[in-house]
Amino acid sequence: MTSIIRPPILVHITPDGICRKPSADLEQYCKLVDAAVKAGVNVVQVRDKKSGNASRAHLASTLQRHIEGRALLMINSDCEAALASDATGVHFPEAVDASDALMSLSSRGVNPLLIGRSAHSIEAAVQFCDQVDYLQIGTMFPSQTHPEKTQVEGLELMKLMRAHFSASVGPSPWLIGVGGIEAYNAGEVVHAGADGVAVIRAISGASSEREAASVVSTMKEEMAEALNARAVERLDY
Repeated sequence: MTSIIRPPILVHITPDGICRKPSADLEQYCKLVDAAVKAGVNVVQVRDKKSGNASRAHLASTLQRHIEGRALLMINSDCEAALASDATGVHFPEAVDASDALMSLSSRGVNPLLIGRSAHSIEAAVQFCDQVDYLQIGTMFPSQTHPEKTQVEGLELMKLMRAHFSASVGPSPWLIGVGGIEAYNAGEVVHAGADGVAVIRAISGASSEREAASVVSTMKEEMAEALNARAVERLDY
């Protein structure tokens, strides 16, 4: 991923339950994603915790036909679905032991698959950093996806992550902020140190393809401005 795309990176995570939608609703959702990709989404991450592997694989294949290689396609945890749908890679939650899956991929000669992981602490990020192309850092803000999580790690965690990896020797994974991110606060996350953000409802909740594209354009602009501001601050420092 570090050699395929460049910041600011925008990831769209599919909403839970999308695989169970009627075919007409699923088709409309795919059109929203297609419009978002055309407007600047770099990565589409298939994550539907309420559906089985076969349903996720079907969704991944359907999305792949829509985005036509214009964005990277990642699938949560399911290596077989990633291979079957010709996805770009696999994303693992922090709590999942991915060692067996990674060893299996390596033994089958499919190392080119990109690997992402979620991390909710600096300790987890350090543990995973040598295994991954990017880290999804959260939770940045309270979100409807996890309403039970009233205490979030927040922007301070992203600042700590950036400070750690900036001081490290050698290449570091991309840092992607996640959790409660909308068009109005995406720039804050990047200014805190992220290379990009991941969103769900900002795109899946759009009422039209035009609205989805508009939201994406706004977020990319806000993130680009934040990246430029960070660069200026480093020079001033």
